[in-house]
Amino acid sequence: SYYFYPKLIKSGLKIMLFSGDTDMAVPYNGSQRWIDSLKLEILSPWRSWRAFGDMTTIAGYRTIYKGLTFVTVKGTGHMVPQWKPKEAFYMFKQFLNGEDL
Repeated sequence: SYYFYPKLIKSGLKIMLFSGDTDMAVPYNGSQRWIDSLKLEILSPWRSWRAFGDMTTIAGYRTIYKGLTFVTVKGTGHMVPQWKPKEAFYMFKQFLNGEDL
């Protein structure tokens, strides 16, 4: 998929990759290194995000690149929507509506 993503990005497709930060099957830092190897322009650097106005609890972290958004969800593994449904819903809703996390 490394060679396919530049084509998808160039086509203008809206892309979000997400990962649970405790995922041992596909660790987020491996995904982060893979994305970094694409050499995409960073539009908004790595920072925390919070869900549904709860400003005290960090839901994860995100980086916005030109053509791709990478998001982690804190305290969950491979099955993000199953283990953190509220955070996953918020993440998807924000992305689909074109709003930042």
